[in-house]
Amino acid sequence: MADAVKMPSAGVTASTPERIMLGAGVYAKDLPIDTLPTAEQVLQGIIGATNGGGKVEIIPEFKDLEIDGVLVKTKGMVQKVGETAKMETNMAEVIPEMIAKMVVGKTDTSTQDYTKIVSKAKLEAGDYYSGLGFVGQTLAGNPIMVIFKNALCTSGFSTEAKNKEQAVFTGTFECYADTDAITKGDNLETLPYVIWIYNKDTGAMEQA
Repeated sequence: MADAVKMPSAGVTASTPERIMLGAGVYAKDLPIDTLPTAEQVLQGIIGATNGGGKVEIIPEFKDLEIDGVLVKTKGMVQKVGETAKMETNMAEVIPEMIAKMVVGKTDTSTQDYTKIVSKAKLEAGDYYSGLGFVGQTLAGNPIMVIFKNALCTSGFSTEAKNKEQAVFTGTFECYADTDAITKGDNLETLPYVIWIYNKDTGAMEQA
């Protein structure tokens, strides 16, 4: 009787340290999506310190075609019909610009030593973050980035202060397409986001 084939007992490979994410990462604005952001651009664009990190979520939306006799999910009988992309941040700093974007408000700095934020009736282009990105690292120190071309806070402003606890300001920022895509002859079928993943073999960043 032939000996049984010995199968791997773990999924660890030599490349594993290059692929495991470690740490909370940072969130930055004004990052490009057509070219690889530089370390200086990320540093200059940091929107604030976090407490509890954050979350990135990109979910395609599917439609199963309804065909008589097809009773189970079937490859080739499903279509992508949309997608959503979100970043959730837990900010530790009280930053007027961010709070204004969370509440869709306007700022007034005419009062000495204070920034005044009040509500406004209409959404404007400046209420979106341009190039909002999450920048994390793998165990080996290689970067991974997720960047939204246009990001709007859809969760509003929320914080909870408790005795002997540090308060955070949680915001959810969703990715939005550009209406100028129509003028360029493009259909509004995909969201303008980019994922950069370090490629160890080439020593470069890959765009997903």
